[in-house]
Amino acid sequence: MQPFRKINISVPKPLVAVTSIIVLLMFCWIPIRWGLADVYAYQARYQWQKWQQDAHAELALWLAARDHLRRAIRLNPKNAEYLESMGRLYEEKGRHSSALDGESNPFLVESVNYFEQSLKLRPGSAMTWANLALAHYQLNQLGGPFRHALHRAVSLGSWEPGVLDIVSDVGLGAWSSVAPETQQLVTENIKRQARHRAPQLWNSAQVHDQIDLVCGTLSVQILLEHYCPSRFSERNEEVKEEIETQREQEALPPIELEFQGIME
Repeated sequence: MQPFRKINISVPKPLVAVTSIIVLLMFCWIPIRWGLADVYAYQARYQWQKWQQDAHAELALWLAARDHLRRAIRLNPKNAEYLESMGRLYEEKGRHSSALDGESNPFLVESVNYFEQSLKLRPGSAMTWANLALAHYQLNQLGGPFRHALHRAVSLGSWEPGVLDIVSDVGLGAWSSVAPETQQLVTENIKRQARHRAPQLWNSAQVHDQIDLVCGTLSVQILLEHYCPSRFSERNEEVKEEIETQREQEALPPIELEFQGIME
């Protein structure tokens, strides 16, 4: 029997070096792509802010922001934040394109598309759902997708400032076009917003001519006093009458009451 002989196979050193470099590049390429994407996203935010500061007048600034975000998305297409940012950029452009018909505004249509793409990757983002509802509202699309977006936004982030503002704003604007269930959702949102973001709520009430509706919802004394003085006065009178009635029932001698805004 022939003795076992060890066979040595030598690999040329240059080949080993090239293979190692290729493997290293494969492992490094994804982080490099993501890093470049972040750079483009940062540049997009910078151009976006300049466009906002320019009162949305300079189209070149908006185009620069859009192009930088496009590059970021190409490098990292699974980044939900980039997609949402693109949706917000298109929504803001559509909102300030007064010459375009709201129901067929191409910028708003595109914003819906990007918000939906973002939600496929990050369905738990309350703010993205709120932004989607805002885009549908501006397109006058007040059907199922609009209502679903509103309900998802509230269920996921009922106390988020941005969610509070958008849900009340579009809810008041679409009040007569939505079902009682959605009206109830908006009413509860108004109560939460009133405690923490009353100026924003009051602005929406004025814009949509829904002051009576909002004032009829509020029960917080300081808000009634500052934002709904007529209802505040009416409520004071109601409470005084209740006190007088109670005193009469208890056969107490009438006394002059000093009433200073007793609230429920």
